[in-house]
Parts: sequence; C-alpha cells; structure tokens
Amino acid sequence: MESRRLADLLERERQARRQDQTAFENAKRGQQSVTRSIQQHETRVLELETLRSQDRQKIYSLEKQYKEQLLERNNLLYALWNRLSTLCGAEWCRNHALVNGELTSMELISRNIQGFNKNMILAIKTVEGVVGGFKQRIRAMEKDLVRDYQTLEHTLDVRVKRLDQLEKLVLAQRQSIGRPSTVRGGLVDINSTEVNKLRNENKNLRTEVQTLRAITTTTQSGNDVVSRSPSRAESISSPKRASMAQTLLRAQSASVVEHLQHQPPGHPYPASVPLQPSEQKWIHRLKELERRLKAEREARLLDRSGARKRLEQKVEENADLRAMLEKERVKRDDDDTESVQRSVSASGSRIGRSGRASVVGSMRNGNGNGKDREEDMY
Repeated sequence: MESRRLADLLERERQARRQDQTAFENAKRGQQSVTRSIQQHETRVLELETLRSQDRQKIYSLEKQYKEQLLERNNLLYALWNRLSTLCGAEWCRNHALVNGELTSMELISRNIQGFNKNMILAIKTVEGVVGGFKQRIRAMEKDLVRDYQTLEHTLDVRVKRLDQLEKLVLAQRQSIGRPSTVRGGLVDINSTEVNKLRNENKNLRTEVQTLRAITTTTQSGNDVVSRSPSRAESISSPKRASMAQTLLRAQSASVVEHLQHQPPGHPYPASVPLQPSEQKWIHRLKELERRLKAEREARLLDRSGARKRLEQKVEENADLRAMLEKERVKRDDDDTESVQRSVSASGSRIGRSGRASVVGSMRNGNGNGKDREEDMY
C-alpha cells in the first residue's frame, strides 16, 4: 500500500513537473516573441523619427524658398509701380501714392496686396490711355502742318502773281512812253537794277515755293509711318493754329522788299529834265507802294524767326514722338519675352513641386499651419 501510494505521489509529481516545464517553455517563447516585437517597434520608431527629421528639413527649405520668392515678387512689384507712376506723371503719382493712408512700400505690398493691386490696375489703365492717344495727336499735328504749308504755298503763289503783274505794268508803261523812265528823280533804262532785283526776288520766291512743297511731301511720308503706332495727347487748339498760319504767311511775304534796304540813299542817277504829269503819277504810285512794302516788312521781319522756330519745334516734337514710340516697342518686346520665360519656368517649378507637396501635406494638416501660409501667399 505504501509503495503504491508513493508511486502515485511520484507520478503526480512528475506530471506537475511536466506541466511546469511546459508552462516555462510557453512563457519563454512568449517572452522571445514579445522581445522581437519590441525590437521591431523600436526599429520602426527610429525610421519614423528619421523620416520626420527629413520632412522637417524639407519643410524648412520650402519655407525659405517661399520667403525668398515672396520677397523677389514684392521687389518686382515695387519696381514696376515706380516705373508706371513715373510714366503717369507727378500729379497722378501724388493723387494715388497712398494705400489706405500709407505710402507705397515693400512692407505695404506684403501686408495689403489687394489695395496695391487696385493702384496698379489704375496705373496700367492710365498708361494705356496715354499710349492710345499718340495716334490721334500725331494725326492732328499732321493735319495742322499740312494745312499751314498749303496756306503758305497759296500765299506765296499770290505774292508771285502780284509781282509779275507789277513787272508787267512797269514794262508796259515804259513801252508806252517810248523813252527811258524816271524813278526817284533820275533816268533808268529798260534793264535797270531795280527791275533786275524784282526779277531775282521773283525767282527766289518760286524756289521757296518748290522747297516748301518738297518739305510738305517729306513730312507727310514721315508722319504716315509714325501714325501706324499709338500715341497720346490732344491736338493744338484752333486759335493757336490760326495765329501760326498768319505768322507764316506774313514771314514769307517780307522777302519781297529785301532789296530795298541795300539801295544807297539819295539819287543814284543824274538829274533829268522836268517830268510829264503821267510820269509823275507813276513815280508817286511806285513810291507809295515802296513805303507800304517797307512798313509791312518791318512788321513781318519779327515774325519770320518766330515762325521758323515753331516749325523747328514741330519737327523736334515729331522726332521725340518717334523715339518714344521706338522705346515703347522695345519695352513691349522685352516684356513679352520675359512673360514667356516666366511662364515656362513657373510650369517647370510646379511640376517639380507636385511630388514634394504630397509628402508635406500630412505634416501641414497635422500642425494646422498650411492654411495660414497659403493665405499669406495670396
């Protein structure tokens, strides 16, 4: 009985030992699996920390690049504003220099881009109006110059005809008398110096008419080229044009009597016999015409220089307008090329940033700062 009881106890003890060994092995295997899982989790944590540090560096570089681009944009907008305000004029610049009571500056552009945008649009519209007015102004100036030249040409033709008639009258009178005529109390034959001077003056007036016609055709051809491009400002007022035409007409008619100043005073011809009544009448008439021409010449010599100066100013103004138009064309070509280059560079940068934006999106959503940055950008 005792041995059987001991055998049962031994068997029970063996079973208990087997169970303990099995439990120990199970616990050992569980501990090993837990240790492996802990190691895996630690490795994953290290990888995540590395990725996080890399993302932080990328975000920092992107923020730095964004700030640099924003500063460059503000510099460009400020320089553009200075150029446009200069083109619009000092008065316009004084009236539109303030944005919400503050002067336009880099800080104002970064803080209040909407108000600055309104002033920029107004400046661009003003410049467009200025450039669009060039064409009308050039056409008006062209019409005024053509009208003035035509009036001057007509007046010169009238003066030439009058001189021809006067010459014919003198010749007819001499032929009717049948002997040498007397002028200023002396004898003068058919080919006298005064008649020759009048003929030379007639030739000079005709050459001046031809020269003015050539200048008119040249001015019209030059203005046709300029009128294809836009220009600005208003035409000259009608009273100013009328006064200019009158001065031009009076300036050229004064050359009719230039030879009278060069004649020596007194009687260059020897004394003659008493004159007949018909001869005295013609002599008095010629003297009266001479006095009138002298008085008219004294009044018109002063206007000749002014008329020439006005013509020179018109030519210089046309040259300045042509130079301004050439500059505007060059600027427009440069602006077009720069806009094309910027669009190409912007499309390339957007394609390069599309991959990085997907990685940074989760971090910005987690921190809650992405929306603020986008609002600052726009």
